[in-house]
Amino acid sequence: FPSHDTVDVKDGAGKSILSKVLKPSADEVVQGVPPLKIHVGNAKSTQIFYNGQSVDYSSSTFSNTARVTLGAQ
Repeated sequence: FPSHDTVDVKDGAGKSILSKVLKPSADEVVQGVPPLKIHVGNAKSTQIFYNGQSVDYSSSTFSNTARVTLGAQ
């Protein structure tokens, strides 16, 4: 059956700006002060876009969970 994706996003101040379980094919748009810290469960079925560009986070994925920081200087 289709799997759900758990996504948590925190902004540069550490404030949670998204924390939810997403249904398959769901889209979420978040805005926050970078750097954005993203934790994705079920990473193999999730896509992340940052400033309109697809993010390759395969090197940050372990056991189908990814932790990515975007917008860091």
